[in-house]
Amino acid sequence: MVEQSLHLGIVSDDTILGAPYSLYLFASQSRIMNCKLILISVMVLALILAPSIAGDVWSAKKDDKKAKKAIDKALSKYVSKKYSQYCEVAVKTKSNTDSKVIYNKDCTPVTPPNKPPIAKIQVQQTAKAGDTVAVSASGSSDPDGTIVSYEWSGASYANDMAQSTSFVMPDTPSVTVGLKVTDDKAGSGFVSAKVSQPGLPECPSGQHRDPVTGECVPDIQPTNCVLGAPASGVLRVGVTADTRNGGPEFKLAADCQSDVLMVAGDLWYGDSSSGWFSAIEDLGFTAANTQIACGNHDSCSTINKWLGTTKNWNAKTFGDGKVLTVTVDANGNFGCSSTQAQEIKQLLDSPILHKLVVVHQPFATVKSDHGPNGQFSCFQPVFKDNGVDIVLQGHNHNYQHIQIDGVIYTVGAPGTHDKGNSLYGCDSTTFNGQPMKCIRKNGVLFLDIQLDGEAISGKAVGLDNKVFDSFVN
Repeated sequence: MVEQSLHLGIVSDDTILGAPYSLYLFASQSRIMNCKLILISVMVLALILAPSIAGDVWSAKKDDKKAKKAIDKALSKYVSKKYSQYCEVAVKTKSNTDSKVIYNKDCTPVTPPNKPPIAKIQVQQTAKAGDTVAVSASGSSDPDGTIVSYEWSGASYANDMAQSTSFVMPDTPSVTVGLKVTDDKAGSGFVSAKVSQPGLPECPSGQHRDPVTGECVPDIQPTNCVLGAPASGVLRVGVTADTRNGGPEFKLAADCQSDVLMVAGDLWYGDSSSGWFSAIEDLGFTAANTQIACGNHDSCSTINKWLGTTKNWNAKTFGDGKVLTVTVDANGNFGCSSTQAQEIKQLLDSPILHKLVVVHQPFATVKSDHGPNGQFSCFQPVFKDNGVDIVLQGHNHNYQHIQIDGVIYTVGAPGTHDKGNSLYGCDSTTFNGQPMKCIRKNGVLFLDIQLDGEAISGKAVGLDNKVFDSFVN
């Protein structure tokens, strides 16, 4: 007679009875037949003595469902619910480090999600034109791996791929130093810091200092919208980002008769007051005709309360239900296997013709102060297959757009929280080898959506009330 065996595997990253463990048990027909009570007692004792007896042998019939149920019940009391799935796996001993594998309900190995590295910059806050400024990323770290590359942006460095390097302070009011770190699992982290020249005089009232030339230039406030009123049957959407409680871009959106206001994150920069909402409500924008993706500097709970939602990702419809907008929370876990990603896929699986996605940290962007969020390859097929028209992004303080497989990705147009002094440069002109338009300008992107047709036209309008980019999808 061929001997049969029952193989049970329990794997946990958590601490059981004071020690992390990986316990594998199997049962052969030859040792214990129907002694189920003895079996359960032995199993409980095995858990108590797990560090010393992992890999020992107990017996039961493979087809003995009652015995298996008893084993499961005994083990379940001691195993964290985080990884409580029982699977038929190969028998391995505790001493074998390769045995520490997590199994899903189908008994296939699951790779834990990568934790992105944390970027930190060490740099002085002020420097005169011509001074050599040292920068260091030595304080950066990776919680579950190793940082393998460093990428500096925003200035001309002695070596823009070194952990520590330097640049010569240009004759401009300030320089925004950007740092991207990448770990051994292709995860990325981003951070920036500003280095300013000391002692520059304030510009007269109604003017601000141009960050490139250093000259005082007039503040421009639009009066009449260059676009005119939207046509009949068209829903006009005004899009901006990185406003820091700014006002001119919201006024421009109102002057151009936007039916809906969308903001791709970074409203607050730590300010949890409700003053911003009062400002836009005075311009005719309410929670009913506004969609906001939470940024890395935002008070997400305050935004959610105003919008009337409980999640940082959500869906809203506009234009009598003919336009679907879905926000992505790029501050949290939105990897392919995350709960958020699965729910976003379900939200986008809709017969609605027009679909817009709003996110702060961009899926697609040229090299600028901040790089892409790292989830393009995961979400692009989802956007394409579900007929997403446009992905509205923020985080990089400039304007960008590109079309990939019928989906348009935009960045900005950014707000004027500090009158343009933090606009980012365009360090490259491509994304994934494809040309991507990048313009160092702030304002509002307007989308005119034909509610009873497929066309969407986009026009980027600067605060000088001039169109500086346009596209049709």
